[in-house]
Amino acid sequence: MAARKEIDRYTARWFWNKHYGRIGLREADGTWVGFQVDDPGEFGVIVDLLRNEKPIYHGEAEGSHIGTYNEDVGEEET
Repeated sequence: MAARKEIDRYTARWFWNKHYGRIGLREADGTWVGFQVDDPGEFGVIVDLLRNEKPIYHGEAEGSHIGTYNEDVGEEET
């Protein structure tokens, strides 16, 4: 299983005339990784996670993904 890497910054751009988005993730060690998202709904879900959750991680286990881990149910972000 690949290690999860904490994300501490992100960039998000939607190119309306090309109909795709680009998301960049900065790992805690300063490394940037980027990817293209072709579906507007999926783009919105990813940006929502990045905007509203903390801490958030990405990894390669079971395919590329981002998410939160071991958070208490009903936890409110501060």
